[in-house]
Amino acid sequence: MITELDHVLIGVPDLEDGMDWWTSLTGVRPIRGGPHRGLGTHNALVGLGPHLYLELLAPDPEQRAQTPTREQLSRLDGPRPQGWCYACDDAQRTAEELSAEEISSARVPLSRQLPGGETLSWDLIFPSHSLGSAIPFLIDWGRTPRPTESAPTGCQLLEVTPIHPEPTEAQSFLARLGIERRVAEGKQSGLRLLLATERGEISIE
Repeated sequence: MITELDHVLIGVPDLEDGMDWWTSLTGVRPIRGGPHRGLGTHNALVGLGPHLYLELLAPDPEQRAQTPTREQLSRLDGPRPQGWCYACDDAQRTAEELSAEEISSARVPLSRQLPGGETLSWDLIFPSHSLGSAIPFLIDWGRTPRPTESAPTGCQLLEVTPIHPEPTEAQSFLARLGIERRVAEGKQSGLRLLLATERGEISIE
């Protein structure tokens, strides 16, 4: 069962530069999360409210893995919204519920190691579609604590707006997922984020 928005992602070509950018923009310094072994990426995190956080995602220079996500991040010329994620309380049951809606999906177990050595693990579910990042993926944290428990605070997500060249089609798919969001029309699939910070409201697209 899909429950609530879990996090939003902003891709950056270099993590330290991305952390500096976010600090300059908002006044809040992200905390490093750790590497995603085998995916060639690592991240930094900022809390955006109760049970909600921002993930800065970048290629990890200490990993040799070449993956589509790493290659996409490496091609960025600056910070860009890369996606959004809803929480679900049971990955297997959620996949079955999607199947009942005639939506196929892929379940991917992942993990990352914290700077202190502890390993976090979770399951991702990617519904099958060709609508791009206007459509969220899903996460089941299981028994792993959500990153919001340790991420720095001071920013709040006010609004996330999916954007798509065919907004009606994207809107219909979101409804099949049980997600009520207005889709705005745009040249390409993506997201617009509106946030409140100590330096005022900011919009990122």
